[in-house]
Amino acid sequence: MVNAHAGAMPRILLVEDNPLHVRLVRSMLQDEWALTDDLHRVVSLTEGLKYLSSTEVDCVLLDLMLPDASGLEALVAIRDAFPDVPIVVLSAHEDEEMAASAIRGGAQDYLVKGSVDAAGLVRAIRYALVRNDETEIPEDADAAVVLTDPHGTILQADQGADGLLGLDLGQLVGTDLPQYIDAEHVRRFALALSAGGAVTARMRKVDGSRIDAVCVITALRDGHGRHTGSVVRVTEISAAEMTDAESVAVAAGWQ
Repeated sequence: MVNAHAGAMPRILLVEDNPLHVRLVRSMLQDEWALTDDLHRVVSLTEGLKYLSSTEVDCVLLDLMLPDASGLEALVAIRDAFPDVPIVVLSAHEDEEMAASAIRGGAQDYLVKGSVDAAGLVRAIRYALVRNDETEIPEDADAAVVLTDPHGTILQADQGADGLLGLDLGQLVGTDLPQYIDAEHVRRFALALSAGGAVTARMRKVDGSRIDAVCVITALRDGHGRHTGSVVRVTEISAAEMTDAESVAVAAGWQ
């Protein structure tokens, strides 16, 4: 795996059939990396799978509307065939439920074309690279995905959230996610809700006990760049994993 902070551009596969969007992505990446020779573009899921089978890449930027796949089909296909390759979804539409489903399905981030800027795209790629290194949290770790409004109020939650904080889903929906974060971590968590990224946090369960967690946050924005909500993937981790995750987050500049 490449160093997410090295000067050279990581090896990126862009799966996108719209030439205009390809030019836009390339232009944004050139703001950070002058040479974009390591950006390879294909126009379909079939071509993407073929390229991945023969060439090592560091990150996939994936459009959800392709000639041979739509919705989450391409995400599922690539994740099933190449589970170790991090994927950042690029969508033409702001869709909170689709974003939550994509994150739940293994995407590292969900970005809306026309709303994300160059800094946001580069930050998402760097996060995907770091998240996929040896400090990655085990796939069998306890995790939950929740959808919040811009203020952190929980609108939806998946079954993984049931019992995570000592509440069932019916009790969890409608409460404010930041209220479960320890005071020492709540400020950086609140900032990440609007900016996106990953933060470590100690969370309080309703019985007073604590859990250590990594919160992976995708900030959703409308066509004007306004924050409309967030998809938060909460993964419970051990104390040792907490230390490793904090080191990664600090190195990446998230906390």
